[in-house]
Amino acid sequence: MPFGLNPTSISITRGSSWKAPSSRSPGAPSPASAVAGLILGSVPVGHGQLQFTQSQAAVLSMVVWFDATFEENGTIDFEINQLQNWTCPTEPVSPGLNSPPRVSFIWRSLEFVGVISRLTLKYKKFGLDGLPLRVEANISITENPFPVPFTNPTSGGISGRRVHVVSAGDTLHSVSYAEYGSPGLWRVLAEANGIDDPLRVAPGTTLLIPPDPQADGTQ
Repeated sequence: MPFGLNPTSISITRGSSWKAPSSRSPGAPSPASAVAGLILGSVPVGHGQLQFTQSQAAVLSMVVWFDATFEENGTIDFEINQLQNWTCPTEPVSPGLNSPPRVSFIWRSLEFVGVISRLTLKYKKFGLDGLPLRVEANISITENPFPVPFTNPTSGGISGRRVHVVSAGDTLHSVSYAEYGSPGLWRVLAEANGIDDPLRVAPGTTLLIPPDPQADGTQ
């Protein structure tokens, strides 16, 4: 989905959790507050070295605009509905397990793959017929990259991942035929790229091409 206007700013937040040992060690460095002097004649005991506990997924936040004010019979329904659909889980990939639709945000050298974890739409302008013409979308994407496949369980080698840039006239069916020799594998491309409508893939869209599912006898 191409944006008509560049985001005014983009922020990426990353974090990790660290924990101090539950017991204080006499040999640990004193806290910074002890530099200024002593407390009741003794130096306060510091804590031991912090221990890593877990990392947190990065979150990309941005504000983008969709505007069809100056387009004849313009509409932004498709873009707005698509954004909202991307916040919903896909069909179950196994009993009780739903797969979140991944989205890829690409801007020059920046590529961020994840799921839309928060979406706020502010409708700014409506046409005479009541249809929205301008919307401000506040989007947060939580990082959720594609798993890196291995060539086999013992070698540990990473198989190459390729991309395909959609050109005019391309559909998921034609790309599937070009990449896998079968138009019927378009669903593999749709699931890997979080695409709901295989007939509406805009030119310029970068598609991630997963390994050929026929190579291991599965589809």
